[in-house]
This record gives sequence, C-alpha cells and structure tokens, in this order.
Amino acid sequence: MADLGRRRFLAGTGLAAGLVAGCRPGRDPYTPEKPPVPRAPGVRPGTESQVLSTCGLCDAGCGIRVRVVDGRAVKVEGNPASPVNRGGLCARGLAGLELLYHPDRVRGPMLRRGERGANQWESITWDAALGVLRERVSKLQAAGQASGVLLVDGESRGTTHALWTRFMAALGSPNHVGHGATGRAAVAETLRTMTGRAGVPGYDFEGAGCVLLIGTGALESSPQAIHLARALGGTARPRLVCVAPRLPRAAALMDDWFAVEPGRASAVLLGLLHVLFRDHLSDESVIEKARGVGELRAAVMASYSPAQVAALVGVTAARLETLAGELVASRPSIVVVDEESKDATATGAAVVLNALLSGLGVPGGMLLDPDEPAVFSPADERQPAALEARALDGRARAEDSRILAIPDAILADKPYPVEVMLLHYSNPAFSKPSGKQWARAIAKVPFVASFSPILDESVAWADLVLPDQTYLERWDLVAPARGTGVVSLRQPVVAPLTNGMQTGEVILRLAAALGGKVAAALPWKTYREAAVAHLEALSDQTEDVFDHLDEKGVCKLARKDAVDAMDGLTDVRPAIPATAAATVGDPVQFPFVLCPFRDRGYAEGGFRQFPWLAELPGATGDPWPGYVEIAPQDARKIPVEDGAWVAVSSSAGRVELRARIHPHIRPGVLGLRLGGWGRWVGDLDGVPARLLGALADSSGHWLAWGTRAKIERLG
Repeated sequence: MADLGRRRFLAGTGLAAGLVAGCRPGRDPYTPEKPPVPRAPGVRPGTESQVLSTCGLCDAGCGIRVRVVDGRAVKVEGNPASPVNRGGLCARGLAGLELLYHPDRVRGPMLRRGERGANQWESITWDAALGVLRERVSKLQAAGQASGVLLVDGESRGTTHALWTRFMAALGSPNHVGHGATGRAAVAETLRTMTGRAGVPGYDFEGAGCVLLIGTGALESSPQAIHLARALGGTARPRLVCVAPRLPRAAALMDDWFAVEPGRASAVLLGLLHVLFRDHLSDESVIEKARGVGELRAAVMASYSPAQVAALVGVTAARLETLAGELVASRPSIVVVDEESKDATATGAAVVLNALLSGLGVPGGMLLDPDEPAVFSPADERQPAALEARALDGRARAEDSRILAIPDAILADKPYPVEVMLLHYSNPAFSKPSGKQWARAIAKVPFVASFSPILDESVAWADLVLPDQTYLERWDLVAPARGTGVVSLRQPVVAPLTNGMQTGEVILRLAAALGGKVAAALPWKTYREAAVAHLEALSDQTEDVFDHLDEKGVCKLARKDAVDAMDGLTDVRPAIPATAAATVGDPVQFPFVLCPFRDRGYAEGGFRQFPWLAELPGATGDPWPGYVEIAPQDARKIPVEDGAWVAVSSSAGRVELRARIHPHIRPGVLGLRLGGWGRWVGDLDGVPARLLGALADSSGHWLAWGTRAKIERLG
C-alpha cells in the first residue's frame, strides 16, 4: 500500500481525483461577482467532492478541506485530521479562494513590451519564456560572471527553496538572498548560537500554565497564532501576559499588559532573570556550562533589578516581581518572542528564561526542530568559502541575509553589477523598508524576472513574468510545522485556471537547459520526484508515510534526527544586554516612534489585495486604505478624530492614512498597519512601508522600531 501511495503522488493522482465523494448538494455562500470559471475537462455537471490539501498563505502548515462543485472550488475549511489546526482555520486560510479566482492573476508567461512600469505585455509560450531566461543566465555563466545573477527569495523553507539553493550554488552565484533580515533571521541566528540548532521554534501552548508574549505576532499574523488560539479556546487556558507597545483587537484575551516603549522588552526579560537569579527560583544547572554565564549574571544583577527596570520601562517594580512569581508558580511557562523580532537581546533572554522555567524540547516548553535534510544542501560541498565572501549583501555565510544592503549595492554596482534579478514570492518595492530605493534599484537592473502569480508593484518593473500556480493548483510536500514533526500534502483541488507553472518545475527545466554541473546538481525529472526525495530524507519510516498522506493529507514523521529534550544551553552571550539601538529622525521634528505590525489580514508579496482580509474588523471608516493607530491622549493634542485622514511623515517619506484612535497603544507610539492597501494600482507613494527606514544592526537585521515620525490632520 505504501508503494501505491508513492506511485499516486508521483503520478499526480489520488486525492485530487476526489478523496471524499458524495457530499450533500447545496448552495454555497461564496458567490464571487466574477464570470463563472469553466469546468475542468472531463468534469460532469453535478459532480461534488471534498479534496484534502494544505494552506499556502503562511508557513503554519494548516490542513484544509476544499469543497469542489462541478470542478470549481467553492469553500475552504479546516481539516480535522491535521494535528496542526485540528479543523480550525483563520481568516487568511478561508480567503484562499480569493487568490485562486483573483482578477489580477497573471494568465501565463509574459514578456515586456514598451517602457518599464507601463504594464504592457506580450503573452509568450513557456518554451519561449524559458529560452529568454536561459539565454540571459547562460551568457553570464559562460563569461564567468554568474555572481551577476541575484535571486530574492520570499520562501525560507520547503522543497522549492531547497531547489533554488542548489541551483544558485551550482551556477556559481552567492546571491540567493532571503527576507530573513527583515523577518525571522534574527531569532534563528540567536537560537543557532545558543543551542546549536537553527530555525524558528514552536511552542506547546496547550501544555503551559502561563504564556508571556514579547510582541503581538502570536495574536495576529504569526504561524504560531493557530496554536495559541487552540490553547486559549481550551478548557484549561494558560494565563496570558503581553509585553508590547500596543495590543491588537484580541486584547480581550489578555490577563495583563506591560505597555513598554518600542525596543524596551529586553529590559523586562532581564529584570525577570534578575529575580530568578536573586531568589534561586529555578534550576540553573541548565545554563551552568554555557559560554558567557558569568558575564550575563554580572550584568543582570548589576543593572536590572526590578527597581532599575521600572525606571527604564515605566512599570512598577512590584508588577515585575509578581510576573516573575507567576511564571515560576505556573511552570511549565513559556516566553514567546515574535518570530519577526529584531531585538537579539530580547530573543536571547527569552531562550534563557525558557530553559530555566520549562526546559527546551519538552511538553509545555519551547520546541526546537532540526535543520532541513542534508540531501538538499548545495550540491558541491567543496565549493570554496570565497564564494560567499563575494556576496552582494556582504554576508559571511550562506544562511545569513543582509537584504537591506541590496538596493544600495545595486545602485552603486558594488562589489559588481547585477545583470539578472529573479523575484520569487518577493515584492520588495511594496513590502520592504526604503521601498523607493528598491524601486530605483529594480529599475537599474538590465533584466528582471518575476515568478509572481499576481500582478504587483515589483512585477510592473520586470521584463519577464513566469507565473507560479497558486497553492490550490499544485503539488507539494510541506515541511514539518515547527515543533510538530508533521508533514502535510499539498495537491491540486481544481484543474489549473491559468497557464502558470509551479516554480519548482521551472527551476528543474532551466537547470536541464543550462546543462553541465547545474543540471547534474538537480537530477530530478519532475518537481514531484524532488519532493519525494525530500520526504524520504526526513524519515526512515516512509513505508507508512504515503498511505497516511493519501488517506488524511498529513502524517506524523519519525524523524531521522528527532529532537529530544536538551540538557542545557551552550552559549548565553546573546542575552547579554547590548547598547540601545538608535532611531532614524530628529525627536523634535518627529516626536512619535513607528511600531509596524502585520494584522490578521496581512499576506506577503502581492497577496495583500484580498477583500475578505482587507475588510476584517479593525480598520476605521473605509476598510481598504491602510490606517495608523494613535493613543487617545495623543489624538486630543493634535487634535484628530477617529477615522479622519492624516498625513504621517518620516525622514523616509510621507503617506496619507486613516487615523484609528486606539485605547491599547502607548502614548508617543504610532501603530502602522502594513498591507491592506487594496488592489494593485501601481501607486507606491501610498504604501505604508514607505515610511520605514532601513536602519539595521551590526549583523544586518532590520530594526523595525527604529523610525521616528510625525502626524498631522488633513483638511
């Protein structure tokens, strides 16, 4: 049976043919105002089925069931068999149909005609599109200038990301640049230093007695949100405390809130460590052998007593003492730092606290997964270290990322010109700080190719578009969700609605066309073959894996390199307090600090246009534009009313937004909602991220709370 499941996956049959048939007919409430999509060939009228797959709008890996009527997907709901979401699904997952039937989808490969930015295209065949890209890349390769190929990759894990890694290494370019420096790289790097294990952790919220959130991501856009929601909806919910400058609409779930200034959360964590050290409230043997223990203890005991922290962050010493007592009494307790936190000290202190309070890799604690399997490492292990030394962004290792350095490097042609830019699930002109600089940099590159399935701001400046299929039209094996060991199946729920092609297939075809060591590094004939190799590298027990995937859409893997409880930390130096980061902007001219956040409706890379997400509760007045949150005290001083149009300015730009008077934000802070700008119209001046400066720390990680701003009422 296992071999049968494997053959089904390789052949592209199985669940996509309708695993659960005979559903009760009925009218579905989803009735988009678009012309009906033709049925797939061979689909009989009146046919109805449910197909199991995996959501693709974030990397939580939630299982889904899609209702298909006459070959048309009409409803998405959670898969109860998935241990990740257990039948639940967030608003983002429910909006998957809007991606599938989006009016701005790219219908097939396109070649630019006319000036860049004019949105004038010629439809071409896939053979012609691949030929254009092959010609550009092969010329650089033949001239020994493969470093001139830059890939900006929005995916951080999975089979396609691994294929890109092998492709770029075999080509000879060090410029496979991810979004990590503006996302999760700071957390991953801190964990690598402290535990020896890379990656972003998961958390056993349901097994915890108290959860301390540093930031609001787990209540809004983080893949951890589904796990926390499940715990908070249980009969024995953990106590929930948040340390952040603002709270989302889910503030009603909070038991306590420490409204600290942006960037001050690390002081609270170090104050908690002070109490644990001072009163010997935990087993310190888990850190006694780690590097930097003495230095950390000395710094914490000298400068972070509850009274000293109270003076720094504006909370009382008694509240800190009480919080420390709650974390100890409620063990196992969890300290969760936002995945996209840029405060290395806060992340390091959180890891130390987790080790002291609940342990690592145990129920009720922080769960650490191993790295991706070695079979998908760069093909040439003897590749000289000097290759990475020539990276465009100046990083020292392949896994690092300094994406904020890319625009300036392109514009200055340093250390060399970029001749070809590939954009994979990446729309930096819209989503990255210093977006105007990104737009200028993209315009300077002689040849730009995008793999986006939807028209977006960066596509407008491309020369070639090779559109991916949506996750509801393609096959994939989704890497285990963090801390769960669960691998999920992603498969087509409907026949493709456009002439798109899965990017993994494009990579393999391009590699075969280039030949030589590039083709040798990617020997798989199809993407499904590569995905099977990925799965077989994850587990020794592949005999049952395909049967489970075929039956339930998910499978719990027995990992070859399974994670057990850790004996202790190896290095605590990242938790040692560092000098406070500077901010961009004169405090007198720009009296507020911007606090950017991604709410429940945010989706990266051109997917922000979903009406269902843009219209979620939270926006004031017209739900389509972005908005800015302001404290009632600050609103009275300006003055500005709830829902009024305001101009928010920083040293990076000026944007007109709606004002939302928010009772759960600290005075002196402006909450900047990212995304939610409606359909693409080509206007970059109104994008909220345009306000954000590209200030980075010494390791290249973006300081998200490093931009000062002012706000003025319009009209």
